[in-house]
Amino acid sequence: MNDIYVVVLNWNGRDNTIDCLYSLKKQKNVKINIVIVDNGSSDNSVETILKIFSDIIIIQNNENLGYAGGMNKGIKYAISKNSKYVLILNNDIIADENLIWHLLSNTKNNVYVTSPVIYYSNKPHEIWSVGGRINPLLLEMTKPHGDVVRLPNEPVFKEFLSGCALFIDCFVFEKIGYFDERFFPGYYEDLDFCLRAKKNNLKMQVIPEARIWHKVSQSSGGKESPNIYFLMARNSGYYFKKHMKLWNALFIILFRLGSAIKKSTLLLTNKKFNCFIAYWRGLINGWIGLLKQYEEVYLKFYK
Repeated sequence: MNDIYVVVLNWNGRDNTIDCLYSLKKQKNVKINIVIVDNGSSDNSVETILKIFSDIIIIQNNENLGYAGGMNKGIKYAISKNSKYVLILNNDIIADENLIWHLLSNTKNNVYVTSPVIYYSNKPHEIWSVGGRINPLLLEMTKPHGDVVRLPNEPVFKEFLSGCALFIDCFVFEKIGYFDERFFPGYYEDLDFCLRAKKNNLKMQVIPEARIWHKVSQSSGGKESPNIYFLMARNSGYYFKKHMKLWNALFIILFRLGSAIKKSTLLLTNKKFNCFIAYWRGLINGWIGLLKQYEEVYLKFYK
């Protein structure tokens, strides 16, 4: 019952996944089982990985199930093997050799979810994420999750942790369920998961001693692609509509409208017209349910 399963999601990211696996194989003081969930890759990922790592468990999906769908497959497999803990990882990370030991050592005393400090891979001393808080009125993170002046010495309680790397007591899935697969292929599913954990009083911490390095935006078409703007806008609609209540709906809608105007102004000023169009198509799709025909335009990248 004390087995730890590490679930790594792969979609046409063979080289990144292999680098990630090499770092996981170097973990100290813990015994782990590694599961690769392959989301219908076409780059010979599975064959290449098995040649190098014959003891890896691979779950092959016939199509891209996205982050939530893919991770859920791996998590359910781990639970079927009576795993106590599951570490879910993006494939584009490199793990410190003591990562899992530090996470395991701190997932106790009613702390059910922990996360490492996440650094940029190309700027190894610059922090990408340390988690954040969730505004109870607006349901947004109170600060950008990479906005940290000084790294704390002790674990810090958080209300949001990035889905890039989460060490989770399997009791959490029994309590709140799995990742919401409506957020296909990605964005906002981790915020949704963390908010549900918060509502159920499941404590989360970021562990300063635990470290990983993240190759940002490797599987989304690029940081500034129209695909990303569409997905983030659409999934924001899904998220806020799912969680807002009558008492805070007006505040959320007004805040999101102001945010949309600010974002649109920035995109137009920088002459990113395709991103501007994709962004508004995503907002209309996610909030109102119209313009469904454009989903295929932006989601074909992930098929």
